[in-house]
Amino acid sequence: HSIMACLAVTANKGVKRIAKIDVKGAFIQTEMEGPPVYVVCDKKLTKLIVDVLPGIKKYVTNEGKLYCHLLKALYGCVQASKLWYNKLTKFLHALGYEQSPTDPCIMRKIVDGSVYLLVIYVDDILVLANEEEMERIKQAFIDEFQWITMDVSDSHSYLGMHIMMKDGCVVIDMQNFIDKLLEEHGEELREFATPADKNIFVVDEKAKVLVETERKLFHTAVAKLLYLTKRARPDIMTPISFLCTRVTKATEQDRIKLRRVLGFLKKTRNWTVRLKIGDILRILAYVDAAFAPHPDAKSHTGIALFIGEALVFAASRKQKCVTKSPTESELVALTDNIGFVELFAEFLGFITNTDVTIPIIYQDSTSVISLVKEGGGLTRTKHLRVRMELCKEALKEKRIEVIYMPTGKMRADGLTKALDGKPFLDFVTTVLGLFGISMT
Repeated sequence: HSIMACLAVTANKGVKRIAKIDVKGAFIQTEMEGPPVYVVCDKKLTKLIVDVLPGIKKYVTNEGKLYCHLLKALYGCVQASKLWYNKLTKFLHALGYEQSPTDPCIMRKIVDGSVYLLVIYVDDILVLANEEEMERIKQAFIDEFQWITMDVSDSHSYLGMHIMMKDGCVVIDMQNFIDKLLEEHGEELREFATPADKNIFVVDEKAKVLVETERKLFHTAVAKLLYLTKRARPDIMTPISFLCTRVTKATEQDRIKLRRVLGFLKKTRNWTVRLKIGDILRILAYVDAAFAPHPDAKSHTGIALFIGEALVFAASRKQKCVTKSPTESELVALTDNIGFVELFAEFLGFITNTDVTIPIIYQDSTSVISLVKEGGGLTRTKHLRVRMELCKEALKEKRIEVIYMPTGKMRADGLTKALDGKPFLDFVTTVLGLFGISMT
């Protein structure tokens, strides 16, 4: 979600070209620190080393092995990534960049009121800046690390996503990822207009359990779909959220649900996420709950968080406690996400260097809004009373606003239940940022 927010904010400034830096051999350019680390080379590897470096032969043991003291943070070592991160951020600090308090992998630099951003993922770095700063960073990286590649374009491949900068918006496409996933599951997949039906949360205890080889294939497919839904296809998040709870005990019923999601993707493989903030630079969070749809009677929470009109975060998750009424489930959903919404508002202020307006949380439960704004009512446990008071305090201190949103306009509705027909199309257009979508 940090990447989505940074890209959306950058596009909203009218930036059309961004850069991607890849540091070659990042770990072997990083010094190993801390307690000494030794590597044992087996006979085959030792022979290859001796063939290249004959002088090493005197260090070979009687068993034909070689013991090496690591001086560099070799890939595979537990501490290698952290050591590289420390080296990289120290270098970037010297260039005038500072880390976000809420996400240390996002760094900014402010020059004459302009904000330049760096998005760090191990040795792949996105540079969201003007051409002059891009060139300066490129030269600094070459001087420090020598082996780098830097591509400046309006289109990049990053973390499996195809990112395209267009007029005032960002388009994120993972069609290649979807195509490979569909190839693994055959061409006989039936196409579906929606990713799930109303029985998505129903579990048939008598359904046939998948054999271990099939269960592993099921688990792998669900993990890949989770990767996809968190980046470019939030419209399948609700069924994937449920299927994630089934990976250790998958049944034939679960496999049918999985194949429906795949069939939906087959029909909609060319859909993309479009992030366009528009005129309002403000956090708008839609929080909803479905009461007790799970077999263990727990409720389900959905949250869709926007910057203006750009969806930058979505989640669909099972609640951790049992609630006794729809009002309680909505209260749990609301209070579970207050802290996150506040942190995201802080993050938005960091990447824009502005005083962000108080974030709005939309709720479709009038009873919950009455509880947190006016108090009263009976709370069943201390646990629920604490949640109510937590929200009241945040409202009183003006850290958040809670506003009523009718269920028909609740953008998180599709993150708590399976939709179809016009409600599903409305959900897709607001979440994916697409318009004029037809399922015909």
